[in-house]
Amino acid sequence: VEDKLYHILPFESVPIMISCKKTSPQWSSIAISLNGKAAAMIDTEGYIWAGSSDFKTSETEFDTQSTAQVHQMEWAANDFIVLLFDKFMFLKGLGKHWCKYLFYL
Repeated sequence: VEDKLYHILPFESVPIMISCKKTSPQWSSIAISLNGKAAAMIDTEGYIWAGSSDFKTSETEFDTQSTAQVHQMEWAANDFIVLLFDKFMFLKGLGKHWCKYLFYL
């Protein structure tokens, strides 16, 4: 099921409830920070959610306004997320800061 995350236990799977401003996002990628304390996800419509790795608290939510498929999503240290697309790279900090770098061929 694409719109939910599950905690897998030995004999059952339990849906994880995520506090998100967007209704029913369909997550396409997930990345865990280097220290394991934070997680970031992006949905199929370019909406980013980042928060605690137990998904109980949200640090930032942001709409990239791009439906392009993300090729790679990684944390840089524990401070910001790097997303690589076909024609641009997107950097998103845990606060309000973000930057988009276009590739010119």
